Amino acid sequence: AKREGEKDVLVHPLEDWLQHASVGRRAKARRKKEEEEEPPKADMFNTPAKPFAPHKKFEGRSENEPMSADELAKYRGQDGPGSPIAFAVRGKVFDVSEKHDSYGPDGGYSVLAGRECARALALLSLKEEDANGDLEGLPEKNLKALADWEGIFRKKYPIVGKLVE
Repeated sequence: AKREGEKDVLVHPLEDWLQHASVGRRAKARRKKEEEEEPPKADMFNTPAKPFAPHKKFEGRSENEPMSADELAKYRGQDGPGSPIAFAVRGKVFDVSEKHDSYGPDGGYSVLAGRECARALALLSLKEEDANGDLEGLPEKNLKALADWEGIFRKKYPIVGKLVE
């Protein structure tokens, strides 16, 4: 093999391979260093590396603290930006106050706020009649969709209570 720009100089194949291997090792070390320095990126659902902090209204609440449906209904963001918003998925109450633009009264997902919404998530529905916890009769694919949504919410939003009858 000849090196570019050189005439009649033969390069041993092993020397050529060693040069390429060295470049590969340097690139791999550079990528590793960049990965260590960069904070984790959000996924396609803009899931932050760690959950949002709870709204001041929910500070100090544990995941198992009981919350009635009547209390949950108060958290629909109706008092404007900055007001608390929550919804429940299979009894777990998520504080979604950080996303007032999505879950507040004028948001595209406002139908979910202030209520148990497992069925709506399983059906990928924004119909008010589907915003409830009735999962009876749903096929496995819908229950899988619900589990996926629940996983996303667990990563993104703090759980601030447990819905009780």
